[in-house]
Amino acid sequence: MQAQLAPHVESGAVRHIRQTVRAVARENDQWRISGADGTSVLADILILATGHPPASRPSVFDNLDPPTASRVADVFAPNAFDGIEKSDPILVVGSGLTALDALSRLDAIGHEEEITLLSRSGLMPRPHAGGGFSPFGDFRSAELTSARKLLAKVRATVFNAQAQGIPWQSVFDALRQHAQELWQGLPMLERQKFLRRLRRWYDVHRYRMPPQATFALKKGIETGRVSVKRGDLVSITRDGNDLLAGIETHNGGTKVRCRRILLATGPEFRDYAAHQRFLLGMHRDGFIQSDALGLGLACDTAGHGVTVTGAPITSLFVAGPPARPAFGELTGVPEIATQVADIVDRIVRCCIRETRTIVINPSA
Repeated sequence: MQAQLAPHVESGAVRHIRQTVRAVARENDQWRISGADGTSVLADILILATGHPPASRPSVFDNLDPPTASRVADVFAPNAFDGIEKSDPILVVGSGLTALDALSRLDAIGHEEEITLLSRSGLMPRPHAGGGFSPFGDFRSAELTSARKLLAKVRATVFNAQAQGIPWQSVFDALRQHAQELWQGLPMLERQKFLRRLRRWYDVHRYRMPPQATFALKKGIETGRVSVKRGDLVSITRDGNDLLAGIETHNGGTKVRCRRILLATGPEFRDYAAHQRFLLGMHRDGFIQSDALGLGLACDTAGHGVTVTGAPITSLFVAGPPARPAFGELTGVPEIATQVADIVDRIVRCCIRETRTIVINPSA
């Protein structure tokens, strides 16, 4: 992609400004984007492609004293794994693909002590299937208008696939291909049910473990070095050189002794407009709003941003993960590329000037 863009940047057709955006304002019929160093750009059309927000942080992290806070790190921080000793017990908050990446990095630096993976659901990503199977199942149905019907359809398709020696992974590959239209066919109440009851189950089957992560997790669990706990992190206290993490479970409470805590919870999409200063300003001015389901920014299926009054703005687009409220499935590269291509087509069509031919009749 960089190689494809380079000639356009060199020619000046594409201008790449490396600058933190501080404010976006409406000026006549244009958008004025202001940077931290005073750079100002005017644009007829604005595309918000701000990607994933920061990781979700348990509230217990907010009031830690400096010595305790120094032992807690986001796995994406540049120095997250600095100073971790081979014999340090580790608590990883999260059990998704980000947590498995942390597990692989700990293996890479020679870590040998116990690792505890903590999540509210206790569910882990499922492995990929070998054999090169094609997607299996047809989910193009106008009748799949509820979470219950969708679940029944997936279960029936998995049963049929397994009867033919086809792994369930192929069913979810087919489901992914139709995920956006299925999401758009669900009423708001059914979307809420899906997010509350089925989302985590969908995620662990949709976002699967790569082979190396599968091997590391399996080996760690078999040797007893890796364990998975279900619960909420409610307290962190120091006990000598150790940290005691208080875990609230369905059966009461327990404590995990560790030396370091790694945050691997994944991005926090709730209240998306508050994650960056300029987005918060656009929200205050009424141009954008976080969606009611906590998935990103409110937009329509054309990608137009929606104001606080519910009206789409034709010169404002939301691209990529923040547009999940309208598309549901919008995390993988294929889905993002398709959505961005659609936005580009819409922009090109609206910018093309029509040529009109006027015929003058000389005899008139």
